[in-house]
Amino acid sequence: MAIPLLADRSEDTPSARTLEPEISLSVQVGKKEQIDERLLTLFQNRAELKKEFAELRAERDRLLELLSEQKQLTDREQARMKALEKRLSDPETGFTALVYYQLRELWDACHEQLVRFKEELAKQQEEREKKRVAAEFNQQRQHRLQKLGAKVAAVRAESDAMKAQVLALEGEMAGLAGFWNLFKRRKLEPELQQRRLAHEAIREQVDRLLDERISIESEPVPLPKGLGVEARRLINLALLALSQHLYIHFSENSLATMARGAVLKALKEQHYGLRPDCERFLAMIPDVVAAMRAQRGHGQDLKMRANGLRERVRYKSDTDAMPAADSVDGIPLQASESDFGGIAQVNVLTDNYWNVLDLLLA
Repeated sequence: MAIPLLADRSEDTPSARTLEPEISLSVQVGKKEQIDERLLTLFQNRAELKKEFAELRAERDRLLELLSEQKQLTDREQARMKALEKRLSDPETGFTALVYYQLRELWDACHEQLVRFKEELAKQQEEREKKRVAAEFNQQRQHRLQKLGAKVAAVRAESDAMKAQVLALEGEMAGLAGFWNLFKRRKLEPELQQRRLAHEAIREQVDRLLDERISIESEPVPLPKGLGVEARRLINLALLALSQHLYIHFSENSLATMARGAVLKALKEQHYGLRPDCERFLAMIPDVVAAMRAQRGHGQDLKMRANGLRERVRYKSDTDAMPAADSVDGIPLQASESDFGGIAQVNVLTDNYWNVLDLLLA
């Protein structure tokens, strides 16, 4: 008898028919979540792009504004150059322009002289400040080492005394041999142990003190925190003295006053006489500038001028390094401490000769 084959009834079973919509629903939910994530990512990217776009637009506006400002500057410079070309092409005003720019060059040369002088002075004062700080530090360290050395000696003496007591007790213990001295030895043992512990503690204290001495000896010398008030005052007085010296050097034919006018006023406001007068200035100015740059041995003159300033300048407070402006008024024609030989009624500080105010230390 043939056995009938069992048919596959999995599709007809209730459980299979129930799972079909659940699987379909889960797939749809998964797809929806993926779509939501992609949409969220797109919105985030869109927000970032908008932010970047806004930043780029702001940067573009800033660059356009800078370009406009630069164009205005360029236009002004071109107009100035055209005006200068026009003046130079005129025989009457051309020589005035040449004198004008040579006077400005004279002013700049004096300012450069002050800059170099300040750098030298600052370097000298920094070296002195380092030496002063190092000397004070070494003196304080030596005092600390001496104080620590006395303490080490006292503790070592205490240690030696305690060691002698320990050795004496150990000798006494050694002399109490035999069983009949057992109780005497037991009586001395706690005292001996106590003395040994005390001696060990003192030895440890000596070691700590020696470590402290090594630490003090290895301390690096600190660097100065900056120039002190006295050092800054010395530099300022020396700069003012050099400014006065330069004024006296260029006072002949009023070159110093003319140079200040060339710095403060525009070319069109200047007039230096007729062509022969301008030619005389054009021949004179390079020579006096070269003489100023080649000057040697005027250190004593500057020293006497600085000493004279030191005697009469005032300061608003004990911590102020800038002299009161009215206390610098007037320039001794001769830098002699005993005989000034006259006074030039010029204040290099208030008139800011050679732009000295840019260099003075506050």
